[in-house]
Amino acid sequence: MPKRCSLQLYFFCMPDESINILKNITNSGCMLYCSRSSDKNPSLFTVGQDVHRSCYICPEGLNDQIICNRINDNMYSIDFFVSPVIEYSPSVLRSNKLSRGRIYVNTGYDGRDGWVEKPDVLKKTYKQIESYLKKSVLTNIKLYGGYISKEAELFQKNNNELVQF
Repeated sequence: MPKRCSLQLYFFCMPDESINILKNITNSGCMLYCSRSSDKNPSLFTVGQDVHRSCYICPEGLNDQIICNRINDNMYSIDFFVSPVIEYSPSVLRSNKLSRGRIYVNTGYDGRDGWVEKPDVLKKTYKQIESYLKKSVLTNIKLYGGYISKEAELFQKNNNELVQF
């Protein structure tokens, strides 16, 4: 029986760090997609365009397996549960508060005929991104279940808040 699991990492990162993270991900051969699009094909996410928006990461070669569902006449949404994508939700900076972000993937789903395993490269890509974050961006300090980046630690030390919302 296949192992049913999801993987996630919570973190606090400043907006400029999120931009660098996403640039590193695209440089490693992955594509970034917006969660919504105006047709059944997913729209590309532009790094730096809006650092407060979530996006989906898709390893190279799996792009044609992304499923978008129609949510109204002019809008489609990526079906995260069946598509081979990794969710990236950045920390959001508002005033003197930085929210917790996360990177998340589910490795399969319950289909009509039972458990459907997503491609192995998806879990491998998640692990590579997680490793990069832990080695290059995040400290070993945790707050609200999330690792704090080096810049977020400085942000907090200057009497700003890290929040979980």
